[in-house]
Amino acid sequence: MFILDKDIQHYAHALQDLIHGGVSLLLRMRLNCSLRTPDGTKIVRDGMEVDDYNIMNEVTLHRGRSPHLTAIDCFVDGQYLTDAVVCSTCLSLIVATPTGSTAYSLSAGGPIVHPSVQSLVMTPICPRSLSFRTVLLPTSASIQLRIGETSRSQIEVCMDGREVYMLNKGEYLQVRMSWYPMPCVNRVDEGVDWARDINELLKWNQNFESKSLLRHGWV
Repeated sequence: MFILDKDIQHYAHALQDLIHGGVSLLLRMRLNCSLRTPDGTKIVRDGMEVDDYNIMNEVTLHRGRSPHLTAIDCFVDGQYLTDAVVCSTCLSLIVATPTGSTAYSLSAGGPIVHPSVQSLVMTPICPRSLSFRTVLLPTSASIQLRIGETSRSQIEVCMDGREVYMLNKGEYLQVRMSWYPMPCVNRVDEGVDWARDINELLKWNQNFESKSLLRHGWV
């Protein structure tokens, strides 16, 4: 939500600033997502391999329109971490970038992550276990989200809000840091932009005193 910080009416001025210098760039991390069969090969659809996706915000696994229980086995670097049972109460599982941490992940109770702090944010939506909470993983991690053998329905994969594929038993989604970040132009510098944005756009933890500081330019 903080990427397009300039009004489209001011695009000419923004381009001039970019051409003449005086701006800084922030390389926003993206996720590389790959859909795999149980034997590790890429999933084939309509006779063609499904390409990997490089996404900006988050990938979400959820049961879609199916009313049946589905299990997602979560592995990190090949080691079993936990399983997420997707049912009428636990709706889905999110893996987000720092940029995407202020979108669906935040609404599901995940943390706000500064865009320069590279990490993979794994957040459950309405988990049925009170101990199942957001996990921050390093960018070197490889996450595998496998559809469990006890699942009674498919799982829908959505990337940046767009439905991509339905996974069957044994198939899995592999998520890791993309080698291709997104260069974004900052207005002043990344620290000032980010602090100002979470106050202006999120109204983050604002009370009467902080509103006064905002009006007087202290925040």
